[in-house]
Amino acid sequence: MCINREYWRNADLETKCCWIGTPVVIAIIMICSMVPMSYYGLEYDDYGLDRNKLLNKVDYASGVYPNGNYFLGLNHEFIKFPRVYQFEEFTGTTLSVFSKEGIEFGFQCTFQWRPKKDSIPDIHRQFRVTYRPQVINRFIATVKNTVTKYTTDDFINSRDLIDRDITVAVGDAVDDLGFDIPADKFQFAKPLLPDNVRARFLQTQVQLVKNDEQILRQQQAVVLQETQRLVASITANATAAVVQADFTAQSIIDVAIADSTRIVNQAEQESIAQIVDLMGVDIIKVMYLEDANSKLYVGSSDIRFNMQV
Repeated sequence: MCINREYWRNADLETKCCWIGTPVVIAIIMICSMVPMSYYGLEYDDYGLDRNKLLNKVDYASGVYPNGNYFLGLNHEFIKFPRVYQFEEFTGTTLSVFSKEGIEFGFQCTFQWRPKKDSIPDIHRQFRVTYRPQVINRFIATVKNTVTKYTTDDFINSRDLIDRDITVAVGDAVDDLGFDIPADKFQFAKPLLPDNVRARFLQTQVQLVKNDEQILRQQQAVVLQETQRLVASITANATAAVVQADFTAQSIIDVAIADSTRIVNQAEQESIAQIVDLMGVDIIKVMYLEDANSKLYVGSSDIRFNMQV
C-alpha cells in the first residue's frame, strides 16, 4: 500500500505512529511465533537427522542428534531412529527352516536390534526409513543358512552349540548393514520338530534308559558275586582262626595238666622221703601194695607204717 507524501506530511503524530507501529507489531508477533516453531525436540529413546522440508534435503554433515531440544529453523524436522533396542519375535511356524536332512520345522526365537549411532547417516542413504524390513530379512536369511549345517538330532542334543553359532552369525550379518544385535539379545526358544522326529527321539531316549538299566544290572551282579566271594573268604579265615585258637588252648591246657601232675608227684615223693628220714628208719625195701582199702604199706625189719595215699 503506497502512502501519498502530501497525506503523510499533513498527518498528525498519532496517525503516523499507527502506520509505523502496526508493521512493527506484526513483525514482532511473527518473530515470537516463528522462534518457538524453529525448535525441535528428540525424546530419550530417539536419534535424529536434520531434514529441511522446504528443500527436501537431509543435513548429514551435522551428524546424528541425540535426545534434546535444538534450534533448526523453520520448515525443518527430525528423521527419527530408535536409540533403544527393538524387540522382534518369531513364534509357531512364522520362521520355517530346513535341517541338514531337509526336514522343515518351525524355528522359534526372539531378538533385539537397534541402529548404531555412527551408521545412521549411511542407513538413511541406503534405506531411508524402511530399514526395519532390511534387518528382519537379513536375520531370517542368516538363520536359514546357518540351520542347514545341523541335523534334527543336533537341535535336540546340542542346543547350546547351535544357539552360539546363530548368535555370532546374525550379529555379523546385521553389522554389515549398520545395526547391532548383541549376543545376549538373541534367544533361541525351541524348534517345532515334526511329530515323527519327536517320537523317534523319545524312542531313542527310552532305549538309552533301558541300556543304562541293563548295564547297572550287570554291575550289580558283579558286585554281588564279589561280595559273596569276600564273605566266604572272611568266613573261612574266621573258622581257621577259631580252630587254631581251640587247638592252641587245648595244647596249653594239656601242658598245664602234665606240669601240675609232675609237680604233685614230685612233692609227694619228697614229702615221704623227708618223713622217713626224720624217723631214722633204714629203708630196706619199699613196697607198694594195694589192698581193698587202697592203703600203701612201707615196711622195714620190724616196723610197718600204714600210709594213706
